[in-house]
Amino acid sequence: MKFTEGYWEKNERANALYAVQAGYAEKIAAGMRVIATFKPILGRADELDVGTMVMEFTAAGKDRIQVTYTHFLGYENREPRFELFLEHQEAEVIISEEEAVLKSGKMTVRVGLKEFYIRFERNGKLLTGAAFKNVGYMRYNRGYATKYPEEEYMAETGEPYMLNELLLTAGTNVYGLGERFTAFVKNGQQIDCWNEDGGTASQISYKKYSILYHQQRLWRFC
Repeated sequence: MKFTEGYWEKNERANALYAVQAGYAEKIAAGMRVIATFKPILGRADELDVGTMVMEFTAAGKDRIQVTYTHFLGYENREPRFELFLEHQEAEVIISEEEAVLKSGKMTVRVGLKEFYIRFERNGKLLTGAAFKNVGYMRYNRGYATKYPEEEYMAETGEPYMLNELLLTAGTNVYGLGERFTAFVKNGQQIDCWNEDGGTASQISYKKYSILYHQQRLWRFC
């Protein structure tokens, strides 16, 4: 789903909040947790009335890293989910003033704590990552809300989405797997994932797994 008009024009229906600074990191079971804010924290006053996003990176198996972004985690999982076969294991976590690092076998993820970035590496070689406006929380079609004693008091209408984009180098192709009959190279495509039985050769297909692969030998399941 796209939250911009064109490549960079702001979509007024999106109400975008982007992670711009990762100011806190801690070690958790099998990984690390990072708290990112939606605006830079330059002083104590900036810590008031600021939204946050929780980013968790865990070792989900040998050479595998699981990434989870949350903003106001709910009690119920209402979105479509796939059964995951994870083998969480102890991982090496290093937290300094500059960055938080998680190592799982050959895979490493680095999160900048001063300049915001997320970098995924294999054997020290950069595979992909995220930076400015690549991670965020979208309140799509948000309705009117107020703190006055009116009918819309503290109303939170709209469709919540989590945004996660990964950087690509020039000339890199992204390949998609699944049964929906679109081009194998997914660059520039907008693909909606939905599970419904309408025939494998139809627009309403089934068993569509959101698995992406690109030339850096990196698999991504989302």
